[in-house]
Parts: sequence; C-alpha cells; structure tokens
Amino acid sequence: MQELVEKLKGMKSATKAQYDVMIESHAYKEVIKNLKEAGLEKDDLSDEEFDALLSEQKKRANSFAKGALGASGIFLFLELLG
Repeated sequence: MQELVEKLKGMKSATKAQYDVMIESHAYKEVIKNLKEAGLEKDDLSDEEFDALLSEQKKRANSFAKGALGASGIFLFLELLG
C-alpha cells in the first residue's frame, strides 16, 4: 500500500478520475497477487466473485490512501475523494 501512496503523492494536480484510475489499477494488481499467493487464477472465480474481491480491495486501498495522505498533510486529496 505504501507504493500506492507514493504514486498518489507524485500525481500533482491530478483529477479525481486520475486518482480513481490509479487506485483501481493498484487494487486489481493486489487481487491478482493475492489470488496467485492462494494458488488460484482469475479464471478460477466467477465474474461476480472476482468483482466482489476487487470492490473490497478498492475500498481498502481508497481508505488507506485517504488516511496516509491526510496524515501527510495532503488534505486536498481527501476533498477529491469525498
């Protein structure tokens, strides 16, 4: 997650959509990595199961990013994410 925070910090004057894309990309990679560690592939899950895992990971990544960036003094980011 720290890698995500560093990438987001480096995105100066980015739009909310650009932050969302970065968070979604990170979440997707994390879900694939977690599946691989569990000995599974994306194709082993139904689309609904994968989407549920991805949605949960996006929530976690978004929450973590808000907290980490807020603690760093980047309050504008908090406003962008709502």
